[in-house]
Amino acid sequence: MELFITVAAVEAGAVMNSFNIVDGIPASGNDYLVNQILKEQWNFKGFVVSDWASFVEMINNGYAANEAEATKMSIMAGSDIDMEAGIVVKTMVNQVKNGDVPMSRIDDAVARILKTIFQLGLFDDPYK
Repeated sequence: MELFITVAAVEAGAVMNSFNIVDGIPASGNDYLVNQILKEQWNFKGFVVSDWASFVEMINNGYAANEAEATKMSIMAGSDIDMEAGIVVKTMVNQVKNGDVPMSRIDDAVARILKTIFQLGLFDDPYK
């Protein structure tokens, strides 16, 4: 199996996962593709953003039972931010409070995002 990611996106530090389903698992919740291949084997230090509302699409695909489960699966699989973010806003605080998602995972996601924004110079010139 091959994971296709443009070199420019990897070098820029931001990769978008997709609505694709690989081996029965949507890309947003695919630990093997995102954590094991991209972040561990390829040593990707940037952040992974979902395609528009792809976290919630995992419910429509029958992979997750509800919004909380879809959010947890996606975040734990290595997706750092949901482009549309509606279900993350509704569910993530309780998941962290309940210990379903460790704060260390949120810290990693935020660090990846802020590092990329800094490297792109957007703190110096947000209109760059």
